[in-house]
Amino acid sequence: MNLIRGVSLIEVILALAIFSVIASVMFSSLWGIEHLGLGNEKRIVAHNLAIKRITDTAFDSNSSDPDVWGERIFVGGLESNLTKNNISQCQYVVSSNSKWITGWGSTSTVIFSFIDSDLEIAEHYGLDCGGHPSRFNASGFVPRTPSVSVELENQINSLDLFGGLAYVSLRTDAPDADDLEIIDILENKEIRNTFDTGEIVSKIDIANGNVYVAQNSSTTQLAILETNFETSGPTLSVSATSSLPGVAGARPGAVSIFYFDSRVYVGTKRTAGREFHIFDVSETTQPNWLGSREINHNVNDIQVKDGFAFLATSGNVRDMIVLDIRDPSNVVQIETIDLPGNEDGRTVYVAGNKIYLGRHKGRAPGHDELFVFEFLTNSAGDLEEIVTLGSAPTGADVTDIIVLGSTIFATTENPQSELQIFAFSESGELAQVHSENFSEYTNGIDAEDGIYAISVGKYVHIFNQE
Repeated sequence: MNLIRGVSLIEVILALAIFSVIASVMFSSLWGIEHLGLGNEKRIVAHNLAIKRITDTAFDSNSSDPDVWGERIFVGGLESNLTKNNISQCQYVVSSNSKWITGWGSTSTVIFSFIDSDLEIAEHYGLDCGGHPSRFNASGFVPRTPSVSVELENQINSLDLFGGLAYVSLRTDAPDADDLEIIDILENKEIRNTFDTGEIVSKIDIANGNVYVAQNSSTTQLAILETNFETSGPTLSVSATSSLPGVAGARPGAVSIFYFDSRVYVGTKRTAGREFHIFDVSETTQPNWLGSREINHNVNDIQVKDGFAFLATSGNVRDMIVLDIRDPSNVVQIETIDLPGNEDGRTVYVAGNKIYLGRHKGRAPGHDELFVFEFLTNSAGDLEEIVTLGSAPTGADVTDIIVLGSTIFATTENPQSELQIFAFSESGELAQVHSENFSEYTNGIDAEDGIYAISVGKYVHIFNQE
């Protein structure tokens, strides 16, 4: 068996297992293998095992005789070409176009694909990898009618799924009001617990079961909460809080937060002091401030990948700012993206080497709200170029984005289509394939293992793909 370089041992073992199954069962045009377990949070999912039969002069290409196909496959050799394409932040579709050479001089081609969870990258994201596209059709995924809608006490401003739970932060004006709620999205689909942080929450990010909180506070902009499952819970408790050094002015509160590789990145609105900060949170009870950078704009959203921070900002000529964060003590601005019009960047998402940016509502024709970029690095890991691949209008502010495969899910403030789903081609074309009309604006979306949750006003709508 002659495989290309770079194929992991896990992929080889899984490929052999797949072919073993093929040899013992009757072939079909579509074979679904659900979950091949690799632990609770680390798993590999085999998906859409597709077998394509090529015309063969030695055998009847329409034959469904498993003995014929088994003999045909295992006589001779294999020429294989494996490719990996990102479908989410931590997962890839691994595809192989394999040419089998039989002992009779004829050939047949077997095309199979499966989903490989990159465990090293998953660790970087704190195992918060999102869902996998197990139910797609030709024009992209279309969500089913929500199986459950859970009503909360107040409007929602942030949503993140982890470990079968939806962690939700609420918009409150009073620091002593409950501002975090935990919802069971697997079984009962109901609120399991509530929590008061003692401050006003702007945004949350979950990693390794810990809740990293951006707080609208002048003294404790960062809070770290621990999820406890040993009680009747889950319950939350405060592990630590921290201020942002040197930040003052009229708007010192944190508004954005992102976890990556034992570090947390916090952003503020434009204020006196620096708006972008980095903390080491390898010890969650003792967050250690590492460095910061003056942005001179609102840092509305943050994503981190490959030593770079991608910021959605309020700069009229800086919709997106890219920072080199490999040395936290010397954060360097290396790139800015200026898009048509003065609309601000509002949300950003990174998967693989693609960047997805959502903006505020365009004020003129041609001022699209949704953009896709590709970033290119050299062998030393330095950023060489950011290329615009495509864009599309949404007719309203884009409030949140997730991407699975070639499908983009964008929550918006469009009163007729608050959820908009786009198919994205390698040539850079964006095409809306579906939209959903809700009663209120949507401002958050996340996915985990076939479950999608969307925050709409003070409701969490839970979709099941099954």
